[in-house]
Amino acid sequence: MNHKKGFLPSKKAKASRASEALVINALDAMSAVAVSDGETDEREVNLITGIVSDLSGRAIPQQTVRDMLESTLRHSPDLTELGQGLKHDEKNIMLGAAKRVVNTTAAPC
Repeated sequence: MNHKKGFLPSKKAKASRASEALVINALDAMSAVAVSDGETDEREVNLITGIVSDLSGRAIPQQTVRDMLESTLRHSPDLTELGQGLKHDEKNIMLGAAKRVVNTTAAPC
């Protein structure tokens, strides 16, 4: 999809950290959810930054997430590619991350 290189875990990252494919897929899924209403806000940026940092084991700059969201706003991702090549438990993690963003962006009833 439209992820940026250079902010994902290095190959030397601990084995307990998520795979690069999971981090990319989770970021793509969360970005698609965040921009689905046509805009993004700081709550979404903060949440996505935290989740990606936790998954990758590296501090991710918020500006990197903002750039990703802006790119996603301009170029709709192909959601049919999400999760390809991930194990079942990794897909659940990806979907859980996206759901957290849904819960953040949902308008109060």
